[in-house]
Amino acid sequence: MKNHVTLDNITTIQFDHGSVENRNEWLIQALPNLNHLILSTVDLPSPDSQSADLLNKRIRRLDIDSTDSLLEQLTEISYDYFSNVEHIYFKVKHGLDNGFQNYADIVKKILKNFKSLERLIIRSFSGTATLRSIRDLTNILEHSDMIEIKKKFQMKQFDGWVLFLKDG
Repeated sequence: MKNHVTLDNITTIQFDHGSVENRNEWLIQALPNLNHLILSTVDLPSPDSQSADLLNKRIRRLDIDSTDSLLEQLTEISYDYFSNVEHIYFKVKHGLDNGFQNYADIVKKILKNFKSLERLIIRSFSGTATLRSIRDLTNILEHSDMIEIKKKFQMKQFDGWVLFLKDG
């Protein structure tokens, strides 16, 4: 017989490496009030797993401090889970191979696909080059075909930050 420890007061955890799938039993059993994930270099579970069901039902906030691949993975699977996510935060890294058009595409997918999203915050790393990169990203987004998105979200830029806030 297994003894299960339940950590009712913990609402936030950070995954630095590995797979969310490998921590499935621990997530379901030990953290009944989990609603905020901080993700670094991790592999997200397949859409038909128990972990995906958990992420779909419980997670309201995502902080992503990772590579482009996690952001791209997130946008590809957003139809399958994270449907209740209301707040997403991520950092733009300067000098990416795919440039800022890649980030603009990711931002558009997030704003379109995450139906419960209320707020998306994008932050650059500090420094003049990355402050310029936030301006470059907002310029791309402002001149993109974002008619449907602009009906739902306001975009505001503050120094090294971009905020998308749902109207209404």
